Amino acid sequence: MESWWKKSGWEWPNFWKQLSSSSTSRYWLTREVYVRALGLIYLTAFAISYFQSPGLLGEDGILPIPSFLSQVRDRLNLCDAPTRSDWRYPLDGCTYSEIFDSLSKVPTLLWFDCSDVALLRISSIGMTFSLLLVFGLCHNIPTLFTLWTLYQSLVSSGQLFYGYGWESQLLETGFLAIFMVPTFSNWNPFKSSFRSRLGESPEPSRIVIWLNRWLIFRIMIGAGLIKLRGGSCWWDLSCLDYHYETQPIPNPVAYFAHILSPPVVNQFGVLVNHLVELVACWLALFPLRPVRHIGGVLLVGFQFMIALTGNLSFLNYLTIIPALCCFDDSFFYPLLPSSLKNLYDRKVLHLHTSSSKEETPDVTVRAVKKSSSASLSSKRVADIVRKIILFSLLALILPLSVGPVKNLISPNQIMNTSYDPLRLVNTYGAFGSVGKVRHEVVLMGTMNQTLTPADQVVWEEYEFKCKPGDPDRRPCVYAPYHYRLDWQIWFSAFQSAKQNGWLVHMMAKLLAGAPHIRSLIARDPFQERKEIPVFIKADLYEYHFTRPSEETYGKSWWTRKYVNSYIPPVSLSSSSLDHFLNSYGCSLPRPYKQFD
Repeated sequence: MESWWKKSGWEWPNFWKQLSSSSTSRYWLTREVYVRALGLIYLTAFAISYFQSPGLLGEDGILPIPSFLSQVRDRLNLCDAPTRSDWRYPLDGCTYSEIFDSLSKVPTLLWFDCSDVALLRISSIGMTFSLLLVFGLCHNIPTLFTLWTLYQSLVSSGQLFYGYGWESQLLETGFLAIFMVPTFSNWNPFKSSFRSRLGESPEPSRIVIWLNRWLIFRIMIGAGLIKLRGGSCWWDLSCLDYHYETQPIPNPVAYFAHILSPPVVNQFGVLVNHLVELVACWLALFPLRPVRHIGGVLLVGFQFMIALTGNLSFLNYLTIIPALCCFDDSFFYPLLPSSLKNLYDRKVLHLHTSSSKEETPDVTVRAVKKSSSASLSSKRVADIVRKIILFSLLALILPLSVGPVKNLISPNQIMNTSYDPLRLVNTYGAFGSVGKVRHEVVLMGTMNQTLTPADQVVWEEYEFKCKPGDPDRRPCVYAPYHYRLDWQIWFSAFQSAKQNGWLVHMMAKLLAGAPHIRSLIARDPFQERKEIPVFIKADLYEYHFTRPSEETYGKSWWTRKYVNSYIPPVSLSSSSLDHFLNSYGCSLPRPYKQFD
């Protein structure tokens, strides 16, 4: 057994004995994994923005940011109304105090330029900086601060399409990451690498490590408590009998889990959910390293299990990042190749071992020769400044945590809420209630000029990127990517059409042949023929996974039946459509001359 252990590469050398017996843990490797993983999440988030924001939030999108910012400016009674030529610059003509007021209410760089070009520029810069983190380059405060500021700009102006809990969670995690890395070192990507950072840049702060543990604790305990205060199925352990089928965007694993898992297995799954979210989360705050490592393994493994059965965007992978701070270097060290183990021993372990011994006069002489007094003085100043910044961070986060803590213990707990404009400390939760029946809004269009019964109207269905539509289409797999429009249409099925004016506006855009809107849809039957529909309607259907006892099993993934009309047929010539859009703050779009 011992020889197999050594051959596998998981041997525990003197390093492990020294480090495990020490009262102080090291987090060089933890920080490296943490920052690179965060870079992957940022990369995904900015890629989503790059490909989808023009259609969702652009100048000609469903919820245009220029219109949103103009409404905010008018509501705050800021500045004079801009002329038509400068509508892309909402703060044109504002005083410095008015600009500050605008940024304090809606903190976004798009105040200064909200054109499609600016929106794509933010996404492109974000993807570039994210790639630097992923490849281990430029792990410093300017890089992390830039990413956080850019994504803050998108979330603050993203309205409905950026209202999900993981947006605030990414901002809170990204804000803590700013203080996890060195200040200005490693700025040159050609000289920046893991090998150069290890043992030389400032060691990760214990304050930031513990604030990340505080974050993962609030995420998990919030999700657990909201379930106990939500639907009754979380008490009788039956939620998984419905969840796989009724979750926002199921994947193929969810299909088989729903039709094959017996009730006792689903009950066990709900019980595991409660144990991890309500019990294991406390282990992240435990002072003993082995206990904290066990908690970290449970939290990370739980997120991978959830991600396996659904398309929940990058939520599960993002939640793993603060959970990484449950581990110190003793956990990651055995995973390193031998060359990096030797490097770690030489640059970190020996560094701390030698610093713990008394310094002899010879060593002092060598140290003086090696570095000048000026450099030593600058390092001391930098260390003092860093400590001031970190304690200031702690002094900021603790008071901001009061609101989320009160929310956690409140019987009227709310989830995914921010208590400050910058979303520095937030409340979290997921699936407080689970629907037992899946309803889907299905869009259809027709080329018929009139809709009388004698016309034999032919309705053709729009197919979205991933949400259930055609019963024969296999459920898709796209996480950690995220189709925002598909998710939002799933939410609209729980509400009335009057509560979802954005959907009516999108239908009007489709009637006009808007190319950016069409790019958000997997299949537009009229675009294939280079036509524009005359009428569009939205119907509500009830969907169920096919079961082995049904005739369509093996041929179709879903069965569906008509429920009722969600939005009656509308056309660009409908006065009712024009009136509704005006009441919603939108105007009736004009038909496009050309569309792709």
